[in-house]
Amino acid sequence: MRRVRWILILMLAVAATGPAEADGKPLRIGYAIGTAGDVYSDFDEFAAVVHATLNDPRGWALGGAVRFRRDERGRFRVTLATPEVVGTYPGCSRRYSCRVGDLVLINEARWRDATPTYPGRARLHPYRQMVINHEVGHALGFGHAACPGPGRPAPVMQQQSKRLGGCARRSWPSLDERRDLARRLRVRMAPIPPRLLLGRRIGEVALGDARAGVRARIGTPQAVEGDVERYTLLRLEVRYFADRVVAVATRSRADRTAGGAGVGVRLARLERAVPWLMCDEAGHLACVHVRHRATTAFDFAGGRVSSVRIVDLDHTPA
Repeated sequence: MRRVRWILILMLAVAATGPAEADGKPLRIGYAIGTAGDVYSDFDEFAAVVHATLNDPRGWALGGAVRFRRDERGRFRVTLATPEVVGTYPGCSRRYSCRVGDLVLINEARWRDATPTYPGRARLHPYRQMVINHEVGHALGFGHAACPGPGRPAPVMQQQSKRLGGCARRSWPSLDERRDLARRLRVRMAPIPPRLLLGRRIGEVALGDARAGVRARIGTPQAVEGDVERYTLLRLEVRYFADRVVAVATRSRADRTAGGAGVGVRLARLERAVPWLMCDEAGHLACVHVRHRATTAFDFAGGRVSSVRIVDLDHTPA
């Protein structure tokens, strides 16, 4: 009898963890994608941005605990729709995106031009990420949220397309929103990876990435000079060879290793955070870390790291 009871307890424990916890694999959620009306935006670009946004570890993917995949029989359908089509649905407006049942309607006018709360072309991609996360959030069971206070980051379920209410723009779910989804899906959130991995990646851009994949994750660059593309808001520069990333550089303080190495740190802290660091003070202080045929270079100005560059040694830019 005791043995039967323990077997039942174990079975209940496994069941309580949910599909993603039982076998250590991510919980898979299917979604369909399409258009409605006389849409003239690039559908392939739309589909790529939706997929990249849904599977970004900062968002509803919960660090990788959830994996979204295209499936015509999926849980919801993300549709790029003309304003005229959106306006035909009850409770929806021609001016904004909307969710009706399992239908996520992304308004093409907003997709192309954002709203005054996200001004400028450099903010178009963050707006697209926000509106995808917001409307899919409704499909995942979330209602609207309010600004938690002046100067604080907006929850993604706040109606940022209409107003910020004193909050700062944010494209991604807050920690509380992510925790809420994890509880609903009965999965354990995975940690969000650091934004700087030595010799491999800065932010959402890794050595070897295809240009199309980079643009799906961070948008269209604000400046292009040959094979070099620059992103002003991200303070990021990406260099390509044969449409593959061979170098990426950042001046953003947000891009740091798990140990805190990155723009703004002093040499002493950098040396503690980065093993096997080689530094040279010949006219200009610079430090280099070499790993797997790639270098991570730290340039200094005013006693602090001013930029970080990761370069593929097999395709060293001229």
